[in-house]
Amino acid sequence: MNSLVLLALLVQASADTVHEKARQKLEASDAAGAEAEARDALVLSLSFRPELELELPPKGLLFEDMILEARETYRERRAAYFRTLGDALAAQEEWRASRNAYRRAAKMQSDPEIFLLMADDEDLDSGERVALMLDAYLSPGADRIGLEERLLESGLFRSRNALKASLDARRVPELQSKFPDLELLPGAFPSFQVVTDAGNLKTGELYALGGRLLVYVPVEGCDYCSEQLDGLTVPVA
Repeated sequence: MNSLVLLALLVQASADTVHEKARQKLEASDAAGAEAEARDALVLSLSFRPELELELPPKGLLFEDMILEARETYRERRAAYFRTLGDALAAQEEWRASRNAYRRAAKMQSDPEIFLLMADDEDLDSGERVALMLDAYLSPGADRIGLEERLLESGLFRSRNALKASLDARRVPELQSKFPDLELLPGAFPSFQVVTDAGNLKTGELYALGGRLLVYVPVEGCDYCSEQLDGLTVPVA
């Protein structure tokens, strides 16, 4: 085996071993030691080597789908290291630093639990805490029913519809990134009256109270608008 490949394999194995030590120190309530081990694991795993992630022999062929698979495996490992670092920092009540580590983990691997861990930090105000819970809600695999109840119990939303309106507002930028022709006109506030489950809605009154109205307009000939906006719920608070 090529000496460089062998060295890289040893480094990869070493990173996993160091990370395991970090988890063990966390369980033993040695947060500072766990932090040091987690940082070492991150340093040891800085280089991405697809052939090593896939455990291919030297000079093995790599195809595009194989490289994508290897990158996903690599990101999962790095996300685990950053999450452990976040756990270690949180155990030392270094809240801001722990959130930085958790956010690095969340960028590599979507996990609603990471946002909930950040939401428990003691230095957050209620608005910051709710924002993180909303991020958790929108993450794949989230317990949305349970999170809806927690968010409503926060007291920052007058009703379930108000909560859903906040969630909708967070979904629109994501849709805009996927579909550049989707426009959001924050200045438009048409005045009309409509009957809703909660009674008559007068947009002019909402506007006078400083409310915001999000209007979804289906476009004739658009084959994907309704499909993409199906995930959006009640848009009016």
